[in-house]
Amino acid sequence: MKTKSLRKKNVFTKKTYNTVICVLLAVCLFAACEKPKQSTSGDKDFPIKIFPTLVGKGESLSASWNNQQNTIVTSNTVWDSLINNCHEYHLTQQFVETTIDFVIYQAIVMVDEQRFSGGWSIDIIDITEYIDSIVVTYTNLKTGNAASVLTIPYHIVKIPVSNKEIIFKYENMKEE
Repeated sequence: MKTKSLRKKNVFTKKTYNTVICVLLAVCLFAACEKPKQSTSGDKDFPIKIFPTLVGKGESLSASWNNQQNTIVTSNTVWDSLINNCHEYHLTQQFVETTIDFVIYQAIVMVDEQRFSGGWSIDIIDITEYIDSIVVTYTNLKTGNAASVLTIPYHIVKIPVSNKEIIFKYENMKEE
């Protein structure tokens, strides 16, 4: 005597299960994807931290610079004049490099005021690019109290060339 199975036949086949799982997976993946952000300035999201390349840093023990300055150098003519002045006072010995390709880079030259004791520094601590400007933040991490001698701290870096306005911002790092 044959017995009939009372089990119901499964309506879904293995192929149907696979199809349902693939569709659900595709829906989940599609829902998880974000739309790309639309930027008004190409494909950049601002602000962007710029990592400068050191050109030279130290203290001049002579009057190689006459006054405090924050200068952007964008041409070989201006750079060569600066380098010649630095050669005269042996400052280029402290430089990491003396040749800059101004098609790719621009130099930021920071010269502090004359100090009447050694041990001072001028330090570029941050460079950040915004939509319409680049902000160079600087401070004096070392504040003297060394030998009684006339010094002029300087810090020179290079960054990628840009047509944006460069703004210098002093930040007091001393605790008061």
